[in-house]
Amino acid sequence: MSTAGVRDRTLPTWFFHNPLRRWFKKPGRLIDFCPPRSGDVVADLGAGGGFFLAELSRRVGSAGRIYAVDIDDGALSLAQRVATTLEVTDRVEFIHSSAASVPSIPSGGVDYILSNGLLCCLIDKERAMEEMWRILKPGGRALVTFVTIGPRFTARGRALRTSERRFRELLSRRSWEVIPGKAKPFSRRFILRKFG
Repeated sequence: MSTAGVRDRTLPTWFFHNPLRRWFKKPGRLIDFCPPRSGDVVADLGAGGGFFLAELSRRVGSAGRIYAVDIDDGALSLAQRVATTLEVTDRVEFIHSSAASVPSIPSGGVDYILSNGLLCCLIDKERAMEEMWRILKPGGRALVTFVTIGPRFTARGRALRTSERRFRELLSRRSWEVIPGKAKPFSRRFILRKFG
């Protein structure tokens, strides 16, 4: 499948802190499924406008650190405002980059990754999974969620769509320990742990 000219998906800024989103998807409830620990270094890949920033910063505490990564600089500006309001700017590094290439995060430098809905917004899913593997410490964990539906009638729709089968193919490239999570009608949730 050719992805020439197909770009990653970004979301409109009104989406990030929409009260309906918070009502349908409470940040704490998702994080409870696989929480980071106090003092952890966290990478929020596809951090958007900082939807999970309050919950992540509360969980890792003052000894923890968060990398907030997003390709959309407008979304990162919103996340920076959230961090300022929470008074956690000293613990958060904002990285304007695709999750498929985050060279500023050191190899083996992260304890925990949050990848919420990221894979269905990325064209280069293979590199994103390789970056997750690279930046995680041995034994590090990743909470990965993705939507399994999407249009198949355009090159962009086919490139962005993430089925569970496609996700399993991505996982097979490395020695991930996979802990299946919830399978909802149109989404999946997994905990991954890095071996090696």
